[in-house]
Amino acid sequence: MRRTLIGFLSAILISSAASAETLIAIPEAAITVISPQGGTAASGIIGDSSVLNPTWSLEQWGSPQSISGSQRFAADSDWTVTSGSDPATNAETVGFSAALDEYVLQQNMQSTNTSSPNYHACGAEADLFMQNNGQYDAYGSTQPLAERFASSALVGSLHQLAGTVRLTISPETVGANTCASPNYASYGFNLILHNVVNGETLFYQIELRDSRGVSSLPNPIQCGGYPHGSPAVYCVTYLAPNLFGGSMQQPNTTTDYNMNLLTGLLAYIRAGYNGMDQDPNDWIVTGFYCGQGGDGTFSAGSAWEDVTLSAY
Repeated sequence: MRRTLIGFLSAILISSAASAETLIAIPEAAITVISPQGGTAASGIIGDSSVLNPTWSLEQWGSPQSISGSQRFAADSDWTVTSGSDPATNAETVGFSAALDEYVLQQNMQSTNTSSPNYHACGAEADLFMQNNGQYDAYGSTQPLAERFASSALVGSLHQLAGTVRLTISPETVGANTCASPNYASYGFNLILHNVVNGETLFYQIELRDSRGVSSLPNPIQCGGYPHGSPAVYCVTYLAPNLFGGSMQQPNTTTDYNMNLLTGLLAYIRAGYNGMDQDPNDWIVTGFYCGQGGDGTFSAGSAWEDVTLSAY
């Protein structure tokens, strides 16, 4: 398997790493399962039986077949859990490698057989994410959980916002598009921001790969259906090459990412898209999620190792 290195950090960040505050790091060998898809209620814990209170959760959005319930395993062991009993029609799989301290996500979606358990309708995006548990829920509101995400200082006061991950993409297959809607697979490293003045929320998403390619997508990609709500919830997606240069990661490769996220984030906030508050000193980073998703007929797999987010 081909491995590449993509470095985006300045020398000042590397030399000042000791002073950086780690906001998140790859979770321990167990994860809280959130089900039903897109819900907020925990249905159980999957993984190492000695982990009683996981710091991360498995988020399932739009899947036709969810992983649910508790399944516990011995410490220091590999484990894999699927959404069904038939490998041919499992819509979702989550696994853990003890040797690599690595989470593996897989989706098998199709939109051509309405009687199949892994069928999902055209235009129904399906996502499988790992998200930190913490002081804030997905929309920035406080919730009664022990704080496990060290929220950042005001974005305008930060000098660096650093993200790292070793991402393996394998396998990936995007079938013939039988829908009028998009047909793709994508893999993201994503931030959640909260506005301390007006309560608004921003999902700031960085796609490390999108099977549709850079040239076929706008820059930035304004998420469909946003902004919405009151306080407003905003969402934007950038492709990694549009932020950092270079080419997009390809399937069957492993890439080490070392990203300075602050420059692009500041530029987006200051642009004030869709009436969003333009003052970086009104925003803090309160959450993180990474994983994969897509639409139409696709099969996607990704392995996530050495995931960190740090700020100073």
